[in-house]
Amino acid sequence: MATTPPTPTATAPGDTRRASRTIDHRYAPATTWTSICHPDDPHKTVVREDGALLHGFRSANTVDWSFDRAIELRASTTHRPQRIQQWTEDARTPIVVTEVVYPFLTLTLRAAGHQTADGARADLIAWHLDVHDDAPRGLVTGLHIDIHQRDARYLPPAWHPSHVAIAFDPDAPPAGDMFVDDDRTPDAHDLEAARVDRCLVSFPLPLVSWHPTGYRPASAVRTVPQVVDPGDRLEGVLVVPLTGPAPSTITEGWARAALETERTYWRELAALDLPLHVPDAELMAMLVAAARNLLQARDVDDQGRPLFQIGPTMYRSVFMVDGYFLIETARLLGLDDDADHAVAVLLDKVRPDGSVNFMADQLPDDAYPHHKETGIAIATVVRQWELTGDDDALRRRWPIVRDAVGFIARLREQARALPTDHPAHGLMPPAYTDGGLSGVRGELSTALWTLIGLRAAGRAAEVVAPEDRDELLRAADELHTDLTRVLDRQLATDHAAIMALDPTEAHHTIPGRRSASLPHRINPGTGTWAFAQAIHPGELLPGDHPTVTRFLDLLERIDDEQGIPSETGWLPYRSLWTYYAAFAANAWLHGTRPDKSVDYLYAFANHASTTRVWREEQPLSHTGDDTVFGDMPHNWASAELIRLVRNLLVFERHAGLQLLAGLPDDWLVPGEVVRIATPTAFGHVEVEVAPTDADGGTIGITTGPGGARTGTLQLRVPAGTWHLEVDGDVEVVTGPTLVPVGTLTRGALARTGG
Repeated sequence: MATTPPTPTATAPGDTRRASRTIDHRYAPATTWTSICHPDDPHKTVVREDGALLHGFRSANTVDWSFDRAIELRASTTHRPQRIQQWTEDARTPIVVTEVVYPFLTLTLRAAGHQTADGARADLIAWHLDVHDDAPRGLVTGLHIDIHQRDARYLPPAWHPSHVAIAFDPDAPPAGDMFVDDDRTPDAHDLEAARVDRCLVSFPLPLVSWHPTGYRPASAVRTVPQVVDPGDRLEGVLVVPLTGPAPSTITEGWARAALETERTYWRELAALDLPLHVPDAELMAMLVAAARNLLQARDVDDQGRPLFQIGPTMYRSVFMVDGYFLIETARLLGLDDDADHAVAVLLDKVRPDGSVNFMADQLPDDAYPHHKETGIAIATVVRQWELTGDDDALRRRWPIVRDAVGFIARLREQARALPTDHPAHGLMPPAYTDGGLSGVRGELSTALWTLIGLRAAGRAAEVVAPEDRDELLRAADELHTDLTRVLDRQLATDHAAIMALDPTEAHHTIPGRRSASLPHRINPGTGTWAFAQAIHPGELLPGDHPTVTRFLDLLERIDDEQGIPSETGWLPYRSLWTYYAAFAANAWLHGTRPDKSVDYLYAFANHASTTRVWREEQPLSHTGDDTVFGDMPHNWASAELIRLVRNLLVFERHAGLQLLAGLPDDWLVPGEVVRIATPTAFGHVEVEVAPTDADGGTIGITTGPGGARTGTLQLRVPAGTWHLEVDGDVEVVTGPTLVPVGTLTRGALARTGG
């Protein structure tokens, strides 16, 4: 059990590269939310950066956010905090520890979500208050609790000390005397009258009524005041029953046992035993936490199927493009049933016209047409076939693919019918870009992901529907030709923004507006998430295509301030989209710049909070801007961290696999191993690198059944002399070099030269 926050790895003076590849959370957001629930838990409590519990997120729009209840905790003192630190007990265990240091006191809070054996749900906070050695004798203090709830005022039931505070109607508090008698013994019957989900329970110290901090329109209680001396400690537990247990059954012993139960649950959760290992302890902790965050955001849908959600608050839902990558990540983590369920949920969104659309259930399709989702759905179905090799499942789903391609054909006809001077003429109809560009406009994300889907369908048709192959390739080639025409036009006119096709548009949320203030302008990087994905995994354009070169040059120009590209998303000014770093890193890896990919990996990790969670978008650290955007924890970010590390070790292209394509030298540590086991489109692959000294070691490659396709298998050998063992055959190779290993067909390896 961690009792102190994680300590960053020491870096030698002047070693700037190692400094940049140290995870110390230097760019962590100032405001954070961390989940404490189990997988599939409908009660998505989050803990704020100061230790407050937040329940019941609500949002009117993308900036008007609040919670139905905020339970804030502080030491009972007039002094303000001098320092607040927060971490989790370990990477596996989402017990959030918040340490608040005051001039004479240190308050430590441990928050956990607890699920009982019979399914009851409560939040727990174990707390202790330590009196500093330099404090004056005879301090009066305790735990102060402010409760902000729209429809309730929390008070002990009779205005005397009680182990429970109950939610009363704000205008009908219990009758009481003018003076609160905090010396009385609590009445055990108070707990029997308390209603689950509208009370707080405190042991061993009872609660008394108190004024809220700052005399705000809230309610407050505090533990019965205690007189303490230097070196003393006060401690207790606070329980917030959400569905149970009954308050009358709660004791201090029950709460502390519940906390131990949570530690055991997370310690033994097999899904967090990851199929990869790198010799960087803090990066491994980030990977474990990312997998945990994905599980914590999972919900059960109305048909009882586990479904990964983007987050616990603003994006407590699933979207098509996020889903492509989350479902893939589930498969990479060995969560095959979850991935299968998620694909089934995706296919629930098939429309009578052949389109597949999640967003139409959440936003009006005329104002936010997500035409790209149909192409993404095709790509998702094919990608899952590639990873599983389940031809029968794809054949059953092939009519859905055919109908989706028919819908795309009708969209293409609509684009051809546009006026010839329309920027989207002949490509795809105006649509909603997302990721920084709103409204209906001529844009590229729809064309890019539609083409990714058509190309994927063409690859799949070779196996499961050869009669459709030629038609699919023709449709893809025609769209590729039109896409290239538009890109060439943009280059010829020096059109700065890649994604918005009308060069006169300036505002990122209002199509057609020709001017915009700095916080709303379209930048060259705005909305380019889809272009990065078109490079990888899409592979739509060759690496030397002028627009690809221009895009990579752009990334170089906008990644200086905090190590990852800035001004690419919904916050266009002095802000960044945290996990866009992973999209860009995969583009660099595809473009044979693994050094940039690794740099982005560590900079991306350093934008997580000290509890190892990300906000979707945040301002640059030095600005003091309080603008934020998106969910937290945002679990597309969690998925992208896992995918990026996997890709550095096992990088898939349509033509085959390259092993260790982005392996950094920093991970080659004598006596340590780099290890990964992963499904791929070409079969199951396991790789282990074990350096024995600075001059080399052993590399083992094992292939196994799986996958759906045939591709080349290559190994990028690090510098040094290595004993290479491939499925039992041993040879000596010297690097750095790229070694052809063989051809992999559904896990069956034919060795090169064999």
